[in-house]
Amino acid sequence: MAKKKQFNEVVVLSQISQYFWDHGYFATKMDELSALTGLTKSSLYNAFGNKEALFTQSVDFYIEQQLAPFKSSTAQTLSLSDAVSAMLEMKFSDHRNPLMTQGCLLTNSILELKSNEAVLHAHVIKGYEEVHAAMVTFFEWFVKNNKVVEGISAVQLTDLFITFQQGLNVQSRNLQAKESMARGGDLFLKLLKTLEVV
Repeated sequence: MAKKKQFNEVVVLSQISQYFWDHGYFATKMDELSALTGLTKSSLYNAFGNKEALFTQSVDFYIEQQLAPFKSSTAQTLSLSDAVSAMLEMKFSDHRNPLMTQGCLLTNSILELKSNEAVLHAHVIKGYEEVHAAMVTFFEWFVKNNKVVEGISAVQLTDLFITFQQGLNVQSRNLQAKESMARGGDLFLKLLKTLEVV
């Protein structure tokens, strides 16, 4: 009979994902993850595999969290601008949120791994494409249901949203930029309103 795990896998993956997000792949050591989670290195290896396997599972966990807002049917009861506003509010409204100053785990990892870790780099790229596809599906609903003006595609809306969000990710690293981010967000939402069918 397999021995029952004595820890919550979701909690541990959340901790490890956060650590990789904070420190990057190369700077993270198994000893540090052991100390962080309170699990021995043997327990981590037995449960998740080596550092590479832990990283890929952490990326998958992060992606699952990022996809949740785009899979919510609640957003489809809102206008395009209100749905986007709710997503931006969730991520960027609280300047005390530690996630604000870390950028995007996928983007950070793509840049870090590009030259030296081809397999992990490919895994992260695949994850990024999965998030992009989910965003396209999300915006497709607004296009198909005539919530936006004719001639605007879901791909264009996705690219616009990603570009703006990545800009906020960079801005958020400077905690003094809160007011600047708010002004940019207000103008971005006004732009989206001009694309809505009244």
